[in-house]
Amino acid sequence: MNTGNFEDERNKATIRFEPEPGFTGEASVYYNVTDNYGLTSQPAKITVVANPFPVKVQDASIENPTCDGQQDGRIFDIIVGDLVDGFDYEWLYNGNSIGKSGASVSPLVNGEATFELDGINLGIYTLNVWNPSDSQNGGCYETVEVIVDQEDGTPVDIEVPNQTICEGEDVSFLPLIDPANNPSGETPNFLWYQNANRAGGALVNGSTVTIGGNPVEVSISSIGELTLSGLKYSAGTSTYEFYVEAASQSQTGGNFCPYIGDVLTKATVLVNPPIEFTISHTDDWCLAYVGEIIGTVTGATDVTYYLLDETGNPIGNNTSGEFSSLPAGTYQIYGSSPSLGCSTPVEEVIIEGPSEGLVITPSQIDNAYCELPNGQIDFVVSGGNMPYQSVKVGE
Repeated sequence: MNTGNFEDERNKATIRFEPEPGFTGEASVYYNVTDNYGLTSQPAKITVVANPFPVKVQDASIENPTCDGQQDGRIFDIIVGDLVDGFDYEWLYNGNSIGKSGASVSPLVNGEATFELDGINLGIYTLNVWNPSDSQNGGCYETVEVIVDQEDGTPVDIEVPNQTICEGEDVSFLPLIDPANNPSGETPNFLWYQNANRAGGALVNGSTVTIGGNPVEVSISSIGELTLSGLKYSAGTSTYEFYVEAASQSQTGGNFCPYIGDVLTKATVLVNPPIEFTISHTDDWCLAYVGEIIGTVTGATDVTYYLLDETGNPIGNNTSGEFSSLPAGTYQIYGSSPSLGCSTPVEEVIIEGPSEGLVITPSQIDNAYCELPNGQIDFVVSGGNMPYQSVKVGE
């Protein structure tokens, strides 16, 4: 205090509060002031609240993002203790404040709160938590740093992941990505493998690979559907597995990326022994609806047979394989075994027979004369079954 600030400072006093190390809570003191003439003021009370420094109680748990940029990861279960009412916090991403965007915190219980942050990508996340403070240096901070350096890969589903076929049948698997992981509706690129660890590399469209000691043709469509032709039954080793993931790909609204470590999405096919299918038929030469088709499957006991017309429309089905009272025409037939999970190839059968009945029409009649056998009748023959063998004329 000096001449220049006397009037401002004469009524002010600074009292320094130095708590013992570790002290928290409320402390109060009383003071009075004595002036130059010996007059003493009434006592006044000073109360100081010493809040503790927050303390990290539990490290974070992390749900990795599927891919960097997808913003679908989560940091959770960070527990900070020694908090008091009025505490506050903020999050930083790679050193830049993001405030409380995507963040949540539990109610304060016994001085502890649990913190969570949704929508994370790869990077360094920092949680700053502080108790209230009037000091010029701000609050009493506790800093928790969380490094997110793993991505799980885009989750891939398969429309029908487990299938059963008989030897000789093709099998197809269609991979899918949930719209939640593909908000922009982009077409992902899928990679198929014979092994979860990607040994042997990705399968190539149009290639032939050896599976179970046999050549198998590989077809992969533009939407990633895998079709395999030539899988063989082998006693004890007739189950085959294939693995699929999304290739790295960036697009608006999110990214696709492969799995970290082994490929997680698996397709399985069980190959049963081949079933033999034989067909016999009876023609309908006289338009009497006596045509018949008999299908016989060996290698299965629970077969249902299906009869279709030439365009594939169903006519009927049964378990005997016998279809009778059929007119001439083109048919299709196949058998299906639920226990084996497979069907025979669809076979075409033609029941021969005329398209119309035999018709004989006189076209010209020349009468006999002079009581001689010189009359003549000309006929036109149509329909029936050619070639015609003879024409019999009765009296």
